[in-house]
Amino acid sequence: MTRISRRQFLGSAALLPFSCASGNNKADHLYPSPLGPLMPDPAGILNLAKDFSYRILSRAGDAMADGWVVPSAFDGMGLIPMNDGNLAFIRNHELKSNDSRLTHFGKQAPRHMPSEICYDPGKQGVVPCGGTTTLIYDPKAQKVVDQRLSITGTILNCAGGITPWGTWISCEEAFIPSGGPLKKHGYCFEVSPTHDGNPQPIKDMGLFRHEAVCFHPSGGVAYLTEDRIEGLFYRFLMHDPTDLHAGGKLQTAVITHAPNQRTANHRHSDYKAGQKYQVSWIDIDDPDPEEDVIRSRGANRGAAIFCRGEDIVFDGHSYLFTCTEGGPKRLGQIWRYTPSKNEGTNEEKNDPATIELFVESHHVKSMSMCDNLCISPFGDVIVCEDGKEKTQRILAVRPDGTIYVVADHIANRSELAGCCWSPDGSTLFINVYHPGMTIAITGPWPSA
Repeated sequence: MTRISRRQFLGSAALLPFSCASGNNKADHLYPSPLGPLMPDPAGILNLAKDFSYRILSRAGDAMADGWVVPSAFDGMGLIPMNDGNLAFIRNHELKSNDSRLTHFGKQAPRHMPSEICYDPGKQGVVPCGGTTTLIYDPKAQKVVDQRLSITGTILNCAGGITPWGTWISCEEAFIPSGGPLKKHGYCFEVSPTHDGNPQPIKDMGLFRHEAVCFHPSGGVAYLTEDRIEGLFYRFLMHDPTDLHAGGKLQTAVITHAPNQRTANHRHSDYKAGQKYQVSWIDIDDPDPEEDVIRSRGANRGAAIFCRGEDIVFDGHSYLFTCTEGGPKRLGQIWRYTPSKNEGTNEEKNDPATIELFVESHHVKSMSMCDNLCISPFGDVIVCEDGKEKTQRILAVRPDGTIYVVADHIANRSELAGCCWSPDGSTLFINVYHPGMTIAITGPWPSA
């Protein structure tokens, strides 16, 4: 495995901790973009500012080197720099069993596929079609040099996260108990950029509808989101800070002053932007249950409830995560968790972690259902929408909470996902969910 540097892990050497004035929600309006106004795209795919351009690196249906085809439903994606200078992209494909959309089988019907890269081959005619593909990109030549299927036999691979040691965690947004034609589903899987094979569920990270995971750069602690209307916010304390398969302890967050709080602000604005609340953690006694009970057991013990937790990123100081249907109009929230300096140890009670609402959208034009996130080299957080409008946008949120538009996807109503930056900060990579594309965006990005 290739261990990545702290700079590569964070995506930039010039990241700024995010801050927001207490009670001042600046997300009610869009602000002028420092990139300039968007220009119409003659190809009808992606509107960008003047002097910006994009290239399509990969499309669903492209032939891959291993004989399969690139599946559709492009979702979360991680970028891992390789020792030879190439970039490895590991891409989730959010496909279900016997999916009618394009799978790696191409135009052929899904079939039983015993393989060293297959977690669950299925049976009785039921074939799980989700998984990941790995794309190897040469940034100097600006061309794709390899594409292949890296794991399969999983279901609804949604988001995930990069580990400090240079692998990708792919998360299943599903819950399927044992029995019937399938194995249990709702796990996290580790995928290496350098070799494929033998995908094993990381059971101690929990069996639930996973969305995303983000690690502390030093390893040892991971944070996980859950895409449910009544989802929880989790952390995983690793027994071995470089080996997830060595097991660990799964916990869920409690807002200390008011256990079992609903944070969505659907009926009452209980949480104001910038107000900090202390957080404590409680253990999940059985992370691999036979029934879908982890979140209800956590809520019964006082866990805070978040409305459809989505992506999560580390900005060098805190963890930012989206709740797609939070807010009074269900247009989305971004929360910020600031860990204790003694996170995960017995001393953390002396320096409690905090959580606060960073951004909450009250208008569809400002932000419509925030989803995937990444931190830009110039200090703004990049947000992909999965919204209610005819087009889906890439937004940027400044450290003060103001929002501007980076790009507008006009080809169809499909969401954008998988945003990540090249190590030199010159290129923003994104996925178009359907019919499926990976795109590289270049231009005069702001300086840090």
